[in-house]
Amino acid sequence: MLKAITATSTKNASDDIVADLIIQANAKLGIYRPSVGIFYASCQHDCKKLRDILQAIVMAFPGVKILGSSVTGGYSEESGYIKDGYFLCLLLSDTIQMIAGCMENISTLTANGTFRQQFRTNSLQSMGEGKDITACLFFSPYNNVDGNELIDTLQGELSEQCIIFGGMATDHWTEQDLATFSKKTPPAQQTLSFFAQADQVHIGKDSLVFLLFKGELVVQSLISYGWSDIGMLYPGRAENFFLTELDGKDPYLFLKEMKHPLAADEYGHAEYSLWFHVPGKDPYIRDIFFDKEQGKYFTKGSTLPCHFDFSFSYPKKETIFREFQNCLNKFSGNHALVLAITCCTHQVVMKDEIAKEHKAIVDKFPGTPVLAGYVFGEYGPSLTDQKSSFHSCSSVVTTLSEKQAGLEEESEEVNTFLHKTLNEQSKEISSLKKQVAFLESCKSNKMKLFAEDCLGIMLCRSHSSLSNIGEKLSQTFREYYAANNIAPPYAISRNRIIEHLTQFKKRGEVLLQKSSD
Repeated sequence: MLKAITATSTKNASDDIVADLIIQANAKLGIYRPSVGIFYASCQHDCKKLRDILQAIVMAFPGVKILGSSVTGGYSEESGYIKDGYFLCLLLSDTIQMIAGCMENISTLTANGTFRQQFRTNSLQSMGEGKDITACLFFSPYNNVDGNELIDTLQGELSEQCIIFGGMATDHWTEQDLATFSKKTPPAQQTLSFFAQADQVHIGKDSLVFLLFKGELVVQSLISYGWSDIGMLYPGRAENFFLTELDGKDPYLFLKEMKHPLAADEYGHAEYSLWFHVPGKDPYIRDIFFDKEQGKYFTKGSTLPCHFDFSFSYPKKETIFREFQNCLNKFSGNHALVLAITCCTHQVVMKDEIAKEHKAIVDKFPGTPVLAGYVFGEYGPSLTDQKSSFHSCSSVVTTLSEKQAGLEEESEEVNTFLHKTLNEQSKEISSLKKQVAFLESCKSNKMKLFAEDCLGIMLCRSHSSLSNIGEKLSQTFREYYAANNIAPPYAISRNRIIEHLTQFKKRGEVLLQKSSD
């Protein structure tokens, strides 16, 4: 069983935000308790406020671990597009192992070449061999890191079969920042990653947070671009993050001759995207920035190849949305969760039509929990295979679901057994109800309490009684199978047992009602 729920808030005060998220989450979780969560924040970066919110969430759900990042907007299946707000997704499973973690000082680890070893030592040891991990979701900082190196390192440690996806954290952008993007580049100085558990709340500018999945998980991940490629190729050179030569000329002089926006003196514009063509790789987009004071062109979030061909790109909202829809239409089956990680350029280009993306994804996945965030860079599959890479100006949509083989038969068998048992004992239940009614009529408080206990045992009517019985039964089963050195023939987690007890409770209530008619 893999279950996910979402909650959102657009409030301002931390107490109100926490109340929104926790009340919505509990209403959807019901009897279930989560083990991990994903948290997005599109807001002014007040670290104390964010820490208070995260601390309240982990206190409300004991044992949960939360990871996530700052975004420039997002949505859930119910919320619609939200520019400024808070987004929470909680997950639980009794068959899929999920481990969340945090690595600090990522820029230093990548610079000195120790990132791979640190990830292997500190992260994979808790889950055994990396080759058994089915999927990895992660969020990284935007500044002072190379997204290419991060994704290549993770893919090398986790194998080509592991689906790796995620995004780069963002700064906070206002509606005005989005509206004037073509004339003034918004800030990108403070991008935050989040990690929280019972005894720790971490909000970092230089941290990588991750969520690893291990087990019978079905993962589908696809990518869309939508930026037109004008097609004419020109040679180029670069050193690390900086463009050094375009078509044999100084980058500024070449772009000035081409009358390109990156060299337009009449605007304060300092960002535009180019297509990069490198042998052996699919074409990809990189955002290019221009520092007019230094006269240099550079990227953020990833280095550039030493030698390449490039072509000019052009954003058109009709094309971006059409390719986004085409990406969604390739998915099939039922899913426990849909995650959309999309470049913030969609907000810039789509403008007041950005809500169409939410409608498209909800129409494609009706009744399915959805969590979406707009980020500064995207990690996901290439256009031609499942091996993950770093992208810009794209949308990566990933679905998670659990393999269902054998579960329907097991559920039917269990339900049949419960149905027969309840029918055989209907007369006894009717008799017990009469005895409870007699006890409740007594003047003695002790007898009344005893009557309430009896009724609680009969129906498992309270949330606490369900929770306690489920935990006790789960522990009993685990001890029994461990003592006999055999594997459980079916899921014996607390959540799965409570699920069956709940069905028993509902059928018992129906029979009790019939017996009194």
